[in-house]
Amino acid sequence: MPPHDPIFGNPDGTIASGGGDSHQDVGEVTHNVFFVDLSGACVTMNRSTDLGETFVSDKLGCGTSFGVIDDRQWVNDDELYPDKTQRVYISFNDDTSPAPSIVLARSKQDGIVGSFGTDSLCNPLTGAISVTPPPSDTTPTVCPDPADAHLYVSGAIEVDKSPSSPYYHSIYIPFIRQDSAGNFSLWVAISRDGGDTWQRYNPANIFPNMTIDTAGNLYFDWSQDQSANPGQPGEQDVYYTFSQGGGLTGTWAPPTDITQETGDSAVFPWMVAGDPGRVDVVFYKANSGANSNLGGTSVWNVYWGQSNNLLTGSRNINSVQISDHPNHVGTICTFGTGCGGSDSRSLLDFFTVDVDHLGYSHQIAGNGVFQGQSISWHQQWPIQNHAVTDPAGDVYDGNGLPVACPSMDVLAASESRSNSLATISLTLGAPPTSVAAAGCSRSGASGGLWGAEFWAASTPDTTTGGTVPNDNFYIAYRDNPG
Repeated sequence: MPPHDPIFGNPDGTIASGGGDSHQDVGEVTHNVFFVDLSGACVTMNRSTDLGETFVSDKLGCGTSFGVIDDRQWVNDDELYPDKTQRVYISFNDDTSPAPSIVLARSKQDGIVGSFGTDSLCNPLTGAISVTPPPSDTTPTVCPDPADAHLYVSGAIEVDKSPSSPYYHSIYIPFIRQDSAGNFSLWVAISRDGGDTWQRYNPANIFPNMTIDTAGNLYFDWSQDQSANPGQPGEQDVYYTFSQGGGLTGTWAPPTDITQETGDSAVFPWMVAGDPGRVDVVFYKANSGANSNLGGTSVWNVYWGQSNNLLTGSRNINSVQISDHPNHVGTICTFGTGCGGSDSRSLLDFFTVDVDHLGYSHQIAGNGVFQGQSISWHQQWPIQNHAVTDPAGDVYDGNGLPVACPSMDVLAASESRSNSLATISLTLGAPPTSVAAAGCSRSGASGGLWGAEFWAASTPDTTTGGTVPNDNFYIAYRDNPG
């Protein structure tokens, strides 16, 4: 595991480099790692171009100047944006101004140092704009949600990366508002032009969560107190709603309670979508109906659920307990920095689920039952096998559009090693030829490369002026007569 501070070579105490609530994103084309960490007095991007081995830090703004007291920071990318700019987006709550705002810092240069300052229209960090409230939520603004006196919390920024979606490249930021009477409402900020302009639409938990399937359908999930009396918190249930109309007002389905049985509070839901209607969800669920902020003796476990057609608007999610032992006992405080005394935040906020290229679901959750115990880190990770497979028919051309091209369709890959000799084997849908590769590219290619990237520990090659380890290696077959 790397040090807490991803800026390798710097001490962990580097001022304003981070503090927790981390979030990261991996570029869909470059596989660069974009890492944002919470430091209330600084907005910082950390970027790695060597698969997380080393990071370069870009402090977008620090100190007490306008716009740099941040919270709820999230990162996402769109490296296939139509104008060929490789975009990286950071959203966060700006808590400096009299009324908080959701701010978007944008790079159109794949996150290189300095580009968030030059490429962001919503840039209160440098005082380039004055954040003022719009006359209405449908008025386009350069910031996702400027000067919002009722802004409560924002969720992770999502980008529609599916070429088959009618809303391809759209950006969404879910958030929650709380009015002066204490009533909560769900909202989503939407940009259709790469973050140039935003509008807000109306479709409580510490984080609202949103996900997008390959057809561009949106799914919004949250945990909600069932008590009608704010002074007497009750059982919490997990809800979801969906939009088949790009998130606009009037396109959201009525909310559905997926944990409606009594006697089992559920919090921290997180969803991930795949094919249209297919959604996985995870959440923490207790053995009692006590509110998570009050249930001092509640026993919690991790639950996972799946639906093959969540677009029906019904409670058709089959959920099961996936933790083999309780992961927490006691309260789970959802008030963030408002927690105190005996409130427990030991699970942190790192609870998510994702799906890999084969459709397998992967979930990571916190564990609060080992407090005060020393746990040794693994020094070496076991290697289960040296082979992977991939479904047929998932080839994209040079413009990012699907194309039928068996000779460029990798169905399996394997690796073997004998002393210093490494052998990489690729299985394709058809024999590799330059003619087939050129025809499939649709962008003027004259041949093809079929290869693999792998990692191995090494020392710097000083003969070529290297100063960092050469840990990334490539091996490929080339057919390019031109």
